[in-house]
Order: sequence, then C-alpha cells, then structure tokens
Amino acid sequence: MKKQKILSVAVLVAALPCLPATAASMEGMAGMKTMQQGSIRAEAHGVVKKVSVQGDMVTIAHEPIKALGWPGMVMDFKVNDTADLARLKPGQHVAFDVVQSSDGDYAISHIAVAK
Repeated sequence: MKKQKILSVAVLVAALPCLPATAASMEGMAGMKTMQQGSIRAEAHGVVKKVSVQGDMVTIAHEPIKALGWPGMVMDFKVNDTADLARLKPGQHVAFDVVQSSDGDYAISHIAVAK
C-alpha cells in the first residue's frame, strides 16, 4: 500500500510541468516583466497625492496592480529618477513602472503624466 501511494505522488509531481497554465494564472502575469538580476517591473496607473522632491518620494493613489497582486491603495514610493519628480504635481494622473529589486524593495523606475 505504501509503495502505491509513493508511486501515485511521484506520477503526479512528474505531470505538473505538463499541465497547461490557466487563464487566471496568466492574467496575473499581465503587465509584469522580469528584468536582469531577478527584479520585477509592473506597469501601473494612479493619481499623485503628494510629491517630496527632497525625499525622492511620491505618494500615489494607484489602481489595482494585478501583476503584483496589489489592490488599489494609496502608497508612498521611492523614485529612482529624481528628474521625474520635479515635473509632478498633486492631482495629476500618472502612468508608472514599479520595480521590485532582488532585495524585495519597491520603487518607481519611470513615471509620466498620463495623457
């Protein structure tokens, strides 16, 4: 009986890579791109609430970011390119890229006023 259970589990595990991806699992990957060094980039949209040029930070009320599994919320983000911050004002609708580095931190790699 024990051999049969072990064999059944082994067959199931061997078959996993052959199973097709579901629409739900693929939907969660939309907008997400893997970058070098294991970081992840996801595209997002939101409204600027506050800009802190000195602190390299922007507060954004963003829409859900499916690629990261995040619901819509208000968040403070560090911005990698401070030149982007100087052009932002509260109330502007923006499109931005959120990057997760290999150490797990999130930052905005690019942000632009949405058209």
